[in-house]
Amino acid sequence: MASRAPISPLQIPRDVTGVMVLGGTFDPPHFYHTVGPWIACTRLLGPKGWLLYVPAARNPLKKPGPSAAAKHRLNMLRLALDIPGRRSIWTDEIDRAAWLATRGEAAPSYTIDTLRRLRSALRRRLGRDVPVRLLIGADQAAHFHEWKDYRRLLRLATPAVMLREPWASTPAGVYQALAASGRWTWQELALWASWIAPTFPLPASSTDLRAAIKSAPSRPGRWKKPPLDTVTTNVARYILKHGLYGAGR
Repeated sequence: MASRAPISPLQIPRDVTGVMVLGGTFDPPHFYHTVGPWIACTRLLGPKGWLLYVPAARNPLKKPGPSAAAKHRLNMLRLALDIPGRRSIWTDEIDRAAWLATRGEAAPSYTIDTLRRLRSALRRRLGRDVPVRLLIGADQAAHFHEWKDYRRLLRLATPAVMLREPWASTPAGVYQALAASGRWTWQELALWASWIAPTFPLPASSTDLRAAIKSAPSRPGRWKKPPLDTVTTNVARYILKHGLYGAGR
């Protein structure tokens, strides 16, 4: 059913030589979603690489679903990315969920479906195939074998793994977490070890951030202590204005 939904327009320049895809609920977006991915994209794909954000409608591995509505998460992500850079937001997952809803249906956001649609959109936009990297956190890498058609997914996009505290803050930690699943051969584990993104580990967690927001100061300029300091002032202002995550109550 998802394959029948119209593919959303892709805002991307024609000189792109590679695309780094970062999916997530961005609930809310914080520095882990902006600083680390930009470094990884620049170092892995070079000056003509492109960082593509894909907000999820509903992540099948996260229950319950997002705390904030899709429109709020999208607006916050736009505010968080309101600085120059070779990046854009692709709303295909949110749009196709809305398309299904008008037909009385619902479906989770499977990454493999999104990547297939992205490949099609890139060919239409650029007239050629370009390398696609899938940027994920170390915590996601450890559970990658739980993703739908995970080995086929690897043929669509090569992962790039950002180290993340406390799950795995070193390449050895990522290797051990993957090995513990018992799903990967030693040759595959060696590949995963080569897919560590050249960036630094960050401790930011949307779960901890949402909990802290409930008792956050009513002025964005006072969000100075961790983890409140991981969101931009504009995002903090938006959260307070709309009373998201229990802010201002």
